[in-house]
Amino acid sequence: MGNVIAVVLGAREKERTFAESFWGAYTLTVGSAWMAEMITYPFDLIKTRLQLQGEFVNKVDLKMFKEPYRGTYDTFKGVIKEEGFFSLYKGMQWQLARHFLYSGPRMAGYDYLKLWVFPPNEAYMTTFMSNSISGMTAGFAASFLGNPADVAKVYAQMEGKRELLHMRSRTSVLLGAFRTLYATSGPMGFWKGCFPNAFRASLINLGDLACYDLSKDYILELKIRDGLPTHIASSAFSGLITSLLSTPLDTLKTRMMNQPVDKRGRGKVYRSTWNCLRKTWRFEGIKGVYKGFVPNCMRNSPWAVIFWIIYERGNEVLTVAQKKWRKRWKRHRKRLKRARERCARAKERERKLREKNKSK
Repeated sequence: MGNVIAVVLGAREKERTFAESFWGAYTLTVGSAWMAEMITYPFDLIKTRLQLQGEFVNKVDLKMFKEPYRGTYDTFKGVIKEEGFFSLYKGMQWQLARHFLYSGPRMAGYDYLKLWVFPPNEAYMTTFMSNSISGMTAGFAASFLGNPADVAKVYAQMEGKRELLHMRSRTSVLLGAFRTLYATSGPMGFWKGCFPNAFRASLINLGDLACYDLSKDYILELKIRDGLPTHIASSAFSGLITSLLSTPLDTLKTRMMNQPVDKRGRGKVYRSTWNCLRKTWRFEGIKGVYKGFVPNCMRNSPWAVIFWIIYERGNEVLTVAQKKWRKRWKRHRKRLKRARERCARAKERERKLREKNKSK
């Protein structure tokens, strides 16, 4: 533990690379998240569909309520058959926009908090506590920034289903969901479900960031090289823990965001997060709370693997590139310095020669 703390605290003193800076971490995070999203997004859509079907207390959208229950495979097959393959990617533009507002700040904020605000020490703050507190704090704060895009994504993901059931469309273009939200519920509509979303983000960061760092440190303590197998094992473990922790709040968040609201922006189905949890548990039990767990797990584990591999490799590439650039810049500065010195010596010789000629 002492060695780990010494390394972490020593990092505060050394010169940080661009990859370790706020904007470096932000850029790497958004780019890595986009690449992971391209592959795993269909599972997110399937998860949302499963979380909203069979919503027994939702008497407003009766057609959605009466639809037969489907599992992960049947939902996946049904979406492709009834709506087309590319319907699996509906709402993806909002998910990519969300990474600008959520993923970038949460990762950059996590690194900053872990290093400067909650650094580990031998007195009371262990490394895992530092990672956990930093991750949960960063996730909670960043989720409020990304909540509008999250609501729009849920709207877009349900459009295909609403079209099949001949229900009124809520969005047909990129900004249609925002217009619908503002028209039906005012500015507060952009933050529908923000509290379960914030607590969900905290648990996701606890499972994703803290557990990834913890499992990676444990593997490295076994004298295993810090390479691709280490990153895959650590990220797969963090993805599983993330799914276990976040699925209940993910279900509540999706239902709160999708529910219709009155003119004052108040939900017609659920009054609060606690009310949503109580009704879901009463009518559907633990299966209702954990709806969408399978596609959520099928998404989170590969997402974490892809994200962390790209992030770690990008970090290494940027660090090596910056070191090479710094070496070249130092050599260039030395050459400039030597050139200035030669120029100064030449000017000094000319001055002395002119003085000598004048004296003659």
